[in-house]
Amino acid sequence: MKIGIDLSYEGIFDSSSKKEGIFRYNDFLFYELLRLDKTLELEFWCLEGNVPFFSDLHSKILRDFSERISFLTEKNTSGIFNGFFRIPFIKSLKQGSKLENLYGAIKNTSCADIGFSDVVSIYGLHYFPRKKNFTLHDLFTCLVPDLFRNAFSNIDKMNEEAIKNLSQFAREGAEFVVFNDYVKNNQLLKFVPDTENCCISVIPNPVMMRKNKMKDLGEEFVHKKYQFEGRYIFYPTINRPNKNILLILQALDILIKQGEIFRLVTTGSMGTLTQTDLYVRENCLSDYIIETGYLTDDEWYTLYKHSTVGVVTTIVEGPGMPQQVLEALQVGTLPVVCTKCLGVEESLKTVGLCLKDANLYWTDPYDPVGLAERIKFVCDHSEQVIFEQRGILDAYSKRTWSDVARDYLQLIYR
Repeated sequence: MKIGIDLSYEGIFDSSSKKEGIFRYNDFLFYELLRLDKTLELEFWCLEGNVPFFSDLHSKILRDFSERISFLTEKNTSGIFNGFFRIPFIKSLKQGSKLENLYGAIKNTSCADIGFSDVVSIYGLHYFPRKKNFTLHDLFTCLVPDLFRNAFSNIDKMNEEAIKNLSQFAREGAEFVVFNDYVKNNQLLKFVPDTENCCISVIPNPVMMRKNKMKDLGEEFVHKKYQFEGRYIFYPTINRPNKNILLILQALDILIKQGEIFRLVTTGSMGTLTQTDLYVRENCLSDYIIETGYLTDDEWYTLYKHSTVGVVTTIVEGPGMPQQVLEALQVGTLPVVCTKCLGVEESLKTVGLCLKDANLYWTDPYDPVGLAERIKFVCDHSEQVIFEQRGILDAYSKRTWSDVARDYLQLIYR
């Protein structure tokens, strides 16, 4: 059995994209699929210019399963591709362009038995003539479009194209996978026509961090590399509207004025969004913000390990429970505060918990005073809070990546 993985992005990636949740999820999933099924092969569909990026991203897969991995690029096309315009909402490309040639290779040259995609803004899987599987992480930009409107003036058009893309997959008979019933019922079935009669499987995902495979580089490493000492919050995320970094900045400002000095260490950039950029400059917070950019797995784990408190301020996440919460809990040395984000109650129910059981000192995503109070409280009662929160990780850790891969294999061979 060979799976074709649709990575037909138009742009060329650099290393900063490697910690995107969607890429990390796939790396865990693909590795476990190959480990469990010794006959399985993967065929990555991407532009030739992105082969180095995806080779680096999936370096462990290539190291351990190289003989079962291949790349299909625009170089593999078998002549002019004439079927391009059968999908009307995909923008017209110049005949003979790299992306059009890649689509042609997928249609005419791919040896895969089943195609896989999990990106609503790429289209290569439409041209694959055999069985298709689409994993939908979320459609929360459709759920709360106004949240994204300042950052993306064309958000309505983006949502419209995503819905059309998924609806087309439904008409083509694709099977869908979602992380939880919240995404299934409140996003996929709510917004996407033609999906009510589709095969939709719910496959929850576990924690996306393998603690036993990461090395603690030490607190001194943090001080030397980032040139600061003292307490800090580590929030590894790209600065997007739903991540709500502005709330952390507002709470940080309150705490600093109270003499409680914290820094925010993040992989994102304050300059990405106008509101965070302005807030930092207007409130003279630049000395309290450390933007790390891309991190290795060991650096990432080390920053978690030596942070003072985990603070997750998201407004909405695909899996419901933010991955950063589970990662911080998995480190085992820091208390965690989280906003009461959309979908989190439904996520907790899937592991037998409720908001009261899972005491993450829930705060309103628009209440900086409440967040500042909770940060101070959990830091003052750190050991007590860490003890209270152990059951949350235990509940979510019952499911493993092997479980996820087995569920996918059942779909593949059905």
